[in-house]
Amino acid sequence: VDVGFENPIFACIELDYAEADQDPTGEAIAEANKMLTFYELDLGLNHVVRKWSEPIDPASNMLVPVPGDTDGPSGVLVCAENKIA
Repeated sequence: VDVGFENPIFACIELDYAEADQDPTGEAIAEANKMLTFYELDLGLNHVVRKWSEPIDPASNMLVPVPGDTDGPSGVLVCAENKIA
């Protein structure tokens, strides 16, 4: 995500597999929620901090970066089967 001269921010799709690993029936993975998570790289302390998460469509599988400029903010497009959010 383009933030100019601020600390860099990265986006990723996350899925918590903790319950699915313990479930032999496979039902837990069908109920798991995918999250769009943003991380910030703190250049002063040289570590990564999780900033925020938002639930997304379970069919989501790709992120497309949208560069920012003086005309508007940057961000990411979340791509899922047959739709873009």
